[in-house]
Amino acid sequence: LFALSLTDAPHFSKYGTRIKERFATKEQQLILGVAYTSDEETVKEWVDEVRARFPGMDIIVRPLSLSVACHIGRGALAVTCTKIADIQ
Repeated sequence: LFALSLTDAPHFSKYGTRIKERFATKEQQLILGVAYTSDEETVKEWVDEVRARFPGMDIIVRPLSLSVACHIGRGALAVTCTKIADIQ
C-alpha cells in the first residue's frame, strides 16, 4: 500500500519514482487506486497528476470509507498500488 496525504503532494515525484522502480516490468499485473476525502475538483487534479506519472495504467477512483475518513479528516488524497489476482 502506498499513500500520501495532501500535505505530501509536493513529494509525489519522489514516491512516484519509487513505485516505477519497484514495479518496473510488472505494469500488466498492477492496478492503481486513488482514494480521497477531498472535493471533486481537487480529486480530478490529483487523478490527472497520477495519470500523467503512470500513463497507460488502470486507475480506480473511490472515496475513502467513513471508518477511515473520520480519522483522517477532509482533504486526504492517497494512491494505492495493488497486484491483480490471477484467479482461474
